[in-house]
Amino acid sequence: SSGINAEYGDPQPTRAFGDVSLKWSSREKVLLDYVFDETSYIPNYLTPPYLISRPDVHSVTLRPEHKFLILASDGLWDGLSDEQAVRLVLETPENMNTATWLIRNSLSRDNEKRLFKILSVPPGPICRNIRDDITVIVIHFT
Repeated sequence: SSGINAEYGDPQPTRAFGDVSLKWSSREKVLLDYVFDETSYIPNYLTPPYLISRPDVHSVTLRPEHKFLILASDGLWDGLSDEQAVRLVLETPENMNTATWLIRNSLSRDNEKRLFKILSVPPGPICRNIRDDITVIVIHFT
């Protein structure tokens, strides 16, 4: 693990979302390099894959009391507990996309000024350390 951190930054313990380039096999990397006519941005890519994308899977029988499902990467949960996310979904303003509402609240942590500062940082290496990649899908059951 410390070797991965030294060579490739600080990948988080991902499952199905994120850090896709560290999940490529040697064969996939060669193919992608050929297709895009350039080498991958990862130096010393010698013994891949370095991460796996084996998600945690739980089966639940849907019942009438189940109203929605939140699928999200770790970035969302850095700023919200499960309980906070459920409360926010139930309180989403009528004109707001639920996933966007969750992301805004995760980043702001009840501080609108913090949200504006975080969103004003331009994309790049500094941004990656300030706000994590966040993927959120909310499925509403009707």
